[in-house]
Amino acid sequence: MAVDIFLEGQRLDTFGKDENIEVTSAVQDVKDISKIRGDFSQSFTLPASKRNNGLFAHYYNSDIDGGFFDARVRKTCTIDVDTLDFKRGKLQLVNVVIKENQPAFYKVVFYGNTIKVKDLIGEDKLKDLDWLDNFNHDYTAANVKIGLTTGLDFTVDSVSYTKAVCYPLVSYKRQFYYNSDVSDTTATDTLVNIAYDAGRTDGIGFGELRPAIQVKLIIQAITEKYGLTFSGTFFDETKFSELYMNVNNTKDDLSNGLKVYEELSGTQPFIDATRDRYIYFTTVTPKAGFGSVDYKIRLTINGTVGYESSVWLQGTKTKNTSEIQFSENYDVKAEVITEEDFEFDATTRLEYRYNTIPRVTVVVFSNSQTNQVIDLDTIITTSFKDIKVYDFLTSIFRMFNLVVVPDGDNLYVQDLQSWYAEGQIYDVTKYIDTKQVTVSRGKILNQINFKFKDSKQILADFYAQENGVYYGNLEQKLYDADGELLSGDKLDIEVIFEQPIFERLNDTIDNSQIELLYGLMLNDSSSPFVGEPFLMYLPSVSVSGNTLGFKGATYEELSGNVLMPSHSIEYDTDSFNINFNAEINEFTSQVFTDTIYNWGFSDYIGDIFSIKRRIYDYEAILPNWLLNKLKLNDRLVINDKRYLINTVKSNIVNRKDKLELINDIYSAPLASDSLNSSLWTPTSRTLTGDAVSSDSRYIGLATAVLSLVDTGYGTSWVTITGSVTGVINTITFDLATNTTGALRTAQIKATDGVNDPKFTITQNAIPQGALNFADPANSGLINTILITKS
Repeated sequence: MAVDIFLEGQRLDTFGKDENIEVTSAVQDVKDISKIRGDFSQSFTLPASKRNNGLFAHYYNSDIDGGFFDARVRKTCTIDVDTLDFKRGKLQLVNVVIKENQPAFYKVVFYGNTIKVKDLIGEDKLKDLDWLDNFNHDYTAANVKIGLTTGLDFTVDSVSYTKAVCYPLVSYKRQFYYNSDVSDTTATDTLVNIAYDAGRTDGIGFGELRPAIQVKLIIQAITEKYGLTFSGTFFDETKFSELYMNVNNTKDDLSNGLKVYEELSGTQPFIDATRDRYIYFTTVTPKAGFGSVDYKIRLTINGTVGYESSVWLQGTKTKNTSEIQFSENYDVKAEVITEEDFEFDATTRLEYRYNTIPRVTVVVFSNSQTNQVIDLDTIITTSFKDIKVYDFLTSIFRMFNLVVVPDGDNLYVQDLQSWYAEGQIYDVTKYIDTKQVTVSRGKILNQINFKFKDSKQILADFYAQENGVYYGNLEQKLYDADGELLSGDKLDIEVIFEQPIFERLNDTIDNSQIELLYGLMLNDSSSPFVGEPFLMYLPSVSVSGNTLGFKGATYEELSGNVLMPSHSIEYDTDSFNINFNAEINEFTSQVFTDTIYNWGFSDYIGDIFSIKRRIYDYEAILPNWLLNKLKLNDRLVINDKRYLINTVKSNIVNRKDKLELINDIYSAPLASDSLNSSLWTPTSRTLTGDAVSSDSRYIGLATAVLSLVDTGYGTSWVTITGSVTGVINTITFDLATNTTGALRTAQIKATDGVNDPKFTITQNAIPQGALNFADPANSGLINTILITKS
């Protein structure tokens, strides 16, 4: 067999059949981003021939003028087998062996085409992803309101990004509750009634909310910064593309259009405490270019607001409080409020007026404040927690059990089951040495730990104390019939994200449930804290039946839709959710089973524990054409038995292949299987009564024709938006709002002449209320927890 090795286009001399060159590929390498390296060879040697000495620039002699070969870096290399382009990659010079003062051979290592992700990203943090600066915006009441109700849209390089940044109903400052009783005007630093009523003046303060960004935009920013290209369909699937990550790294208020430009306290001697008075003055002078900016002034003395603008002001204005009754100790504060960037100078003066005849006025102080700035920008990158880009990526890959296959300058990313589904089948029986085969037991696990970061959030902490495990985690030890821990390994999957618990609110006037989830990011001391980032879906829910009060520059009613946090795509239906374990859904009080584990891990781990699982070691001589195109997700048939590939070690000179195979009990469908069968996966979905989009996967013939089947409820409420373009297809569809008051069904049929499979859609009616998260009164529960922890 002729093996030719080319270094940057120049052919190297080889030892021929006297040298072994072994290339290894392993599934584990594509399941761990830290091991992404493509095909990898053991080191091999090349003769110190005249040609090689020239190409390696006589590396053994550092004194030769004009000769230079940089062994610190890898050089472009191709390996051809019988003139076929077998492998492309890089060649690393390790050393040169000298015998009797003459070069004998060069030791080298070949690395298949790959991207060194860890080396490329290094120690960079999320804050270094400059492309995300395109999503900066003014942190104003108007923008936060849009972010809470519909999400903020952006256009970057002529590409529209809808609902890119949102301000979900998650409070980082005080507890929300809902009471439609008009007499309840509670609004303190720790508790506020968010039910709207014209008689109230406080509700959801825009300064209490924090931004959340689409996770797929962070992935996009990584590609922009490092020149990576991610292919595959996973990042476009709803379960990922609809994910958001909160953006918060401070316990303090964000710049919210309010500037306290003076806050002083002191003591002033008095004559008659019952009749003496204070009066507080200020003059605000906008800087050049800010004369047309609207602003308001608020002046406070000893906790009493003595003046607050009732209308917007422009230009230079002088304002003062009314006379405030004397107190020996004074505490004054001057504030400017605006909804735009604003720069100004100001002066202040506090007067103490003796109530004598004639009246005497004493100036307690007179101050100047220059170059005051209100910068309303929300800078996404500087608001991230201090997280490494590499840690973020590895957490996403581990969390969803993704494989990452290098392909030149591209990284192919796919979930494990879909990746296997795309593989092909090759019958290799005639290439196998069946005289000897070693059969071993498969890898055994005795403990699995799928964990989020421990959360300091009050509800998550309380849940962990009560249950011995944090919400969303899956921790399980495995024992034999005698109660002994199985002999095996431990599988740990831990991500950088925490998992807070959200709360469904009740109307406390009658304890009736309202259609609203919110998050409270306070710790067990009821204090703000900077936790770890967390992921969430943000379904849009109508609050027309329980309107909310929103406090921006003014107090106003929210009566349309708001974006609320949810662990599941459909907050009121057992849909995919980002818990590892099956947990009680906070909205429905039902257990949601479509978890990350069930979707991405259960089949894989279940097979590990199967009594039928075996590992087979075969020797073979695979044909060059097959060796050149074989992929790790392909399956091999030997004597009518089908196997998964674990590792392939190929000696490409003295042709021999060592195959470590696993008997195929994995249930994922294959592209090649569809030639004899066709199917939908899943075969049905049950969805909420709201207008909604969803999908399923059709695996079959590329010539299949999709159509709607009437099951007695008509089909006008279903619109198919996907199409069949190949063997494996994600078929999307849209449902109209179900206002019929009853459940309805329809089917999508794929007419392919094989099975003509049908996918069943069930849509519930718009819900009229359901049990909430922990027990009849959610608001009552959290109050109990707060009292318990205080």
